[in-house]
Amino acid sequence: MNKLRGVRIYDNGGPDKKGGSVDRYTVCYRECHPYVGMCSHPFHPQGVCQHGEHWQAIDRPRHAHLGKRISFDDLPADCQTVVLRDLEDK
Repeated sequence: MNKLRGVRIYDNGGPDKKGGSVDRYTVCYRECHPYVGMCSHPFHPQGVCQHGEHWQAIDRPRHAHLGKRISFDDLPADCQTVVLRDLEDK
C-alpha cells in the first residue's frame, strides 16, 4: 500500500507489560513529525487515541522508548482504520 510508505509503527506491549502504557501503539507519519498513540480499541468510549506533533521525529535516532517496530498488518483492525483515516486527510 503506497499510502503506508514511510509510516513507522511501534508496540510497547500495553499497560500490563513493564515499560508499556495505555497508548500501546505509536504510529509515526512521514510528513512533518505527526504521530498518534492509541490502545487496541481507539473508538471505545474508554479507549485512547491521541494525536500529536513534535519538532523532530520522536522515533529517530532511537525508538526503544516506543516499543518494538511492527508492521501495519500487526495492528488491531480499529488501529488500522485510524491510520488509514489519518492518511486520507493528508
